[in-house]
Amino acid sequence: MKPKTYQVLTMAVEEGVAYGVHRAYKHSDNPDHDYMTNCIADAVMNSICEWFDLDDDTMHSGLSD
Repeated sequence: MKPKTYQVLTMAVEEGVAYGVHRAYKHSDNPDHDYMTNCIADAVMNSICEWFDLDDDTMHSGLSD
């Protein structure tokens, strides 16, 4: 059996975006752009990490630039 990686990743990102938007509006009717961006980014990464095991090399590639 082989997973459909693209579909699982798409599902995780969509789930993370929805949760991040919900989280951003949890305590404010008009959250600022930076707060909303951070909530969405954190939720997307958390959702991806629930479905995929990422090693340290994968998670930090491109961040050292």
